[in-house]
Amino acid sequence: MKEIERWDAFYDGLLSRTRELSGVANVGAVYLRPLSGPIGNDTIPVLYGQEGLGENAPWRSNPRANTESVTSGYFRTLGIPLLRGRDVAPTDVAAAPNVVIVSASAAARYWPGRDPIGQRIVVATQRAPGDREELRWQTVVGVVGDVRYRGLLDPRLDIYLPAAQSTMRVKHLLIRTTGPAEPVIARVRAIARELDPGVHVGEVVLMSDVLARESAPWRFAMRVLVFFGGLAAALATIGLIGIVWLVVAMQRRELGIRAALGASPKQLRTHVLKDALWTTSAATIAGVLGALAVGRALTGVLVGTSPHDPLSLAGAAAVAVCAGGIGCVLAAQGAARASPTEALRD
Repeated sequence: MKEIERWDAFYDGLLSRTRELSGVANVGAVYLRPLSGPIGNDTIPVLYGQEGLGENAPWRSNPRANTESVTSGYFRTLGIPLLRGRDVAPTDVAAAPNVVIVSASAAARYWPGRDPIGQRIVVATQRAPGDREELRWQTVVGVVGDVRYRGLLDPRLDIYLPAAQSTMRVKHLLIRTTGPAEPVIARVRAIARELDPGVHVGEVVLMSDVLARESAPWRFAMRVLVFFGGLAAALATIGLIGIVWLVVAMQRRELGIRAALGASPKQLRTHVLKDALWTTSAATIAGVLGALAVGRALTGVLVGTSPHDPLSLAGAAAVAVCAGGIGCVLAAQGAARASPTEALRD
């Protein structure tokens, strides 16, 4: 117990003194930082009304959740949005009522269609007491955005416990600086040694470097896909213009006969533009609908965006329409020069 009290006192002092440093915007601590690897603390929560022991206890079918112990300021430091309720407060101490904060995905899975704020929960691993009065119920007081703790491609449900109310001791100090990080890091190391000379400060990393290292394979794949996607778009644009031009060229005799019967160049251009634009618009709408239909297959590999992103779909549609428009204009100009003499000779 003395070791736990020593650790808590160390982190309390480290957090308070780090907040006072110049160049520090926010500071917080967590059990395991985001993108820390496959090892973590998975638990099966017990929801209110699911008490009981035995293999058939209803809480055993609940999905597992990644459980973290955090201090006040942690969510602000990492920029994790608070969607509902409140953040961890300095008043959430051991003697205060037990509270938890859950991620948006956890709230949707455990209480679908219901307000998660005020719901009661017990964070358990494999066993739960059988008597309701013996359970240490924790009240949900906030909902935050989802975070990837195990890896970019390993999304999980997350439950956050105030550090002072958890048996999991915080291990990672996170600092958001307003300027260069190196001076702040050196000062924090000095503070740690002053508070407890026996404490070893481990590796210091920038979250930007962690994210860059984790996403490096995907960024390379993205560059390759962007290159080939751009090449495909260029070829499709050229092909679309060529097809529109070919369709109009196949109508040369018809256009010549129209000209011989008195159609003006303006009427010929209008006729060609109307038909070509209708075809291009129909093809663009079909392409957008196809993208919406197959977009679900990309959900698992997208981070921070949606396969149904309106801006991306609108941009692709705009490129297709512009390419078709260029082809239509070129074809219409050619149609306006249709020769009645050649048409009648044919």
